[in-house]
Order: sequence, then C-alpha cells, then structure tokens
Amino acid sequence: MKGLLTLHTMESANKINDQYLGMMQQSIDRMDAFIKDIMELSRNAQVASKLVIIEIAPFVKEIFSNLQFPSSTMMCRKRISGYELR
Repeated sequence: MKGLLTLHTMESANKINDQYLGMMQQSIDRMDAFIKDIMELSRNAQVASKLVIIEIAPFVKEIFSNLQFPSSTMMCRKRISGYELR
C-alpha cells in the first residue's frame, strides 16, 4: 500500500490530491509502527520471563544523594517505611 501511494505521489500533479495522499501516508506510517509494536510485543510475550531479585538500597541511596542539595524552589522529604537502609 505504501508503494502505491509513493507511485501515485510521483505521478500526480494535483495539489489537493497530494495533500490527501500525504495525510494517508501519515496514517499508514502510524498504523505500520503500531503493527510492528504489536508484533514485537507478541514475540516478547512468548519468551519465558525470569524473575530476578534486585537490591534496591543502592538505587535509593543514589536518589537521596542526588536530592541532598535541592534548589531553593524544591523541597524534598525523604522517608522509607518498612525498610532499613544500611
């Protein structure tokens, strides 16, 4: 379908038709990207998922260190419930 639009655009001299074909091309491009995303999601869904334990403390410490010196327009309260950072 995209090839036919390209051929028509190359042959056509009518400005209004070119405008409509341009809109059709954008719509087809979006649809094509959507279909590719669905196909990729389908492939990923067929692969067995593996659970991995992640140590979250280093990430939290890094976030808190980045927020150690906030700008004058930002205030931050650091609080974690149910977990002790070492």
